[in-house]
Amino acid sequence: MKLGLSTGSVYTYGTERVFALAAEAGFDGMEVLIDYRWDTRQADYLRILSARYDLPIISLHTPFGLRVDGWGQGQLNYVLRTAELAQELGVRVIVAHLPMRWVELAGTISEPLRHVYLPLLWPRERAYARWLLKELTGFEQGTGLMIGVENMPISKEGPFLINRFALNQGRRFTDHIRRYPHLTMDTTHLGTWGVDPLDYYEQAKAKIVNIHLSNLVDGKEHRLLWDGGLRLCELVARLRSDGYQGNLIVELAPDALGAEEEQVVARNLRK
Repeated sequence: MKLGLSTGSVYTYGTERVFALAAEAGFDGMEVLIDYRWDTRQADYLRILSARYDLPIISLHTPFGLRVDGWGQGQLNYVLRTAELAQELGVRVIVAHLPMRWVELAGTISEPLRHVYLPLLWPRERAYARWLLKELTGFEQGTGLMIGVENMPISKEGPFLINRFALNQGRRFTDHIRRYPHLTMDTTHLGTWGVDPLDYYEQAKAKIVNIHLSNLVDGKEHRLLWDGGLRLCELVARLRSDGYQGNLIVELAPDALGAEEEQVVARNLRK
């Protein structure tokens, strides 16, 4: 079992800065969250960082923004481009989100920034859903990659619960486990549905290749491991006793780590 840090934990920092903090804290490797910045998706540069800080890249997370310059648009395209990058880097594990159900528009409707959800399905997202259900297994067999399809959260907007992702099942998670050859288990996402990560792990462990580890506090996702009510210590103990061989990735939010002060981030990562 390798303990990695997701660069998304402090995505407000530069990629090299996150590598440096992870190395100082003693992590075993890195999950690189790919976004619009070329620093997150140029193989030569990522090799340099991996060698400089002696941190292997153990997983790549596909982009989930609406636009990534030079990579086209749509999650299916992003998965295929991430797969090309993974093969260049010799990384076997890719994290992929489920298709979006809604078009999300952000605008300054009021302060602070609000999000507006419109009930439209992108055709490209329907194509991505079909690909996940019909072609993913063959794609893995042809490339030697493992696409860990991630369980996604349910969001609360005022009094409403909003499921933003197609094929997303929270409490009825057995279909999600059955559908895909490999999985990424996200503990805080499970918490939003009221699902115990230990229960999920026991049913899904044969397919789990990547775990995103973080806690849930009053509905806020990706909190520090020692905050919140999720049974993370028990989960890690079970992983150890089972001889889990996949990745264990700490994936936090910048505000949870205290990103305004680098010393606070460094202290939390060491802890």
